[in-house]
Amino acid sequence: MTQRDRTAGTGVGDAILKYAPSRFVEPLLGFLAIPVLTRALGASTYGDLSVVLLTAGLLRTLGFDWINNCALRFRTPMGDELDRFYSNQLVGLIAASCVTALLVAGGGDLLPERVRTAVGALLVWTLVDAVVSAFAYSGEMVLRAEHRPVAFTVSRTLQGVSRHVLGVGGLLLVSRDIPTYFMFRIGGLALVALWSWTLLGAWRHVRWKGVSVDVLGRYLVFGAPLAVALLATSLRVAGNRYVVMSLTGSESTGLFSAAVNIGGAPLVIFQQIVMLGLYPLAIDAWEAGEDYRPIVRDGLRWFMLGGLPALTGLALLARPVLAVVAGPEYAAAWPALSLVAGGMFLYGLSQYFSLKFIVAKRTAVMAAVGLSAAAVNIGLSLYLVPRHGYLSAAYSTLVANAVMLAASMIWGIRPERVVLPLRTAWRSVLAAAAMAFVLGGLMRVLTIDDAPRLALAVLIGAGTYFLVIWRTGEIDVELREAGRWSA
Repeated sequence: MTQRDRTAGTGVGDAILKYAPSRFVEPLLGFLAIPVLTRALGASTYGDLSVVLLTAGLLRTLGFDWINNCALRFRTPMGDELDRFYSNQLVGLIAASCVTALLVAGGGDLLPERVRTAVGALLVWTLVDAVVSAFAYSGEMVLRAEHRPVAFTVSRTLQGVSRHVLGVGGLLLVSRDIPTYFMFRIGGLALVALWSWTLLGAWRHVRWKGVSVDVLGRYLVFGAPLAVALLATSLRVAGNRYVVMSLTGSESTGLFSAAVNIGGAPLVIFQQIVMLGLYPLAIDAWEAGEDYRPIVRDGLRWFMLGGLPALTGLALLARPVLAVVAGPEYAAAWPALSLVAGGMFLYGLSQYFSLKFIVAKRTAVMAAVGLSAAAVNIGLSLYLVPRHGYLSAAYSTLVANAVMLAASMIWGIRPERVVLPLRTAWRSVLAAAAMAFVLGGLMRVLTIDDAPRLALAVLIGAGTYFLVIWRTGEIDVELREAGRWSA
């Protein structure tokens, strides 16, 4: 980033707008699949499915995501050498597939009894799902390297269709069981992986002479603790589902999972959109020896602008949201939805302060911090759930993410003035307070118990927030910094 670039803005807004659709479509499809799955399967089977999907996600995280994150981190040092980039990435993925298969073969008996009953026969499906997902994701990275955001969005959309639309379609049209869901889901992902490695051109960059022991060694040194850190992140966010399943059974797990999935989705979607634009800019700045903290500040600004209204709406409308989206039988879990939304907002904030762990290659510290927070989540859940029921697991998630945020501020990026968008924070809090006041009044005069009334409440609340933000002048600032506004 040149001095001219810095005076014109960090470029975060422009990067977010460019790649936002790619991060928005797939999670949106996943969110839209929730009401179909909860109603088609019922709370008990949905609980089993949520634990199976969590297991597949953990396998993908531990076995493969660290490879893809390594490739992203070392993208700048490799420059335009895509042959070396993809050759080493493919070798890493193949090795990771073999190691993960061995873990699955020997690790099934380590699962708690109720979890083993739900997951046991599906462990092979979870492994295959993790492998094809990793290859589908890695094949499309050439589009990021070549700066082709439209094609990247198409690829992510195809993955979303495979994971959610095809899986749900097979469930509804063929048989309402979990193996059928996985069969259609994996089939679609396999086609996307084949398409991304062949038609997108990733395969043509594979040259065995490009395989480098030095690069693979750097991947391993950077990636081994990163794999632990990513696994800890998944356990911190969702690991207590295993606790709920083990101690209370499938039905409670289904209710809890619906609340977690719905309460966390809007905040996770927005956080991922911002981070997708943020990561490459921060890494490029670090490699150029420049200060990346202003980039983090702009990322925080965007997250606050979008995250606070989402948190406010979910906290106030938790019961009708859960009843309308998941179904009336899930409405009893609404306190968990509110708490999880708060926890996911803290999780989103922690991602910005922990960015230093990635750009500075301090993945060992990242792993230690992540494991500590994950231990808090699971440990508190083990204590609270037997005494207070499955809803208390949501408190564990909230506390664990608060611990992660505090640790990230201490050992990651310090919350200094150059990082904190204080003016935006106060404006967002003011707008969120106005939104809460309006929604609170609306709920006193209107019973929100169906989709049209819920949609009306969301529109009124969001409109109030946007109006206050606009009147404070914050929107003008954001649009100018995104390059979409002429001052």
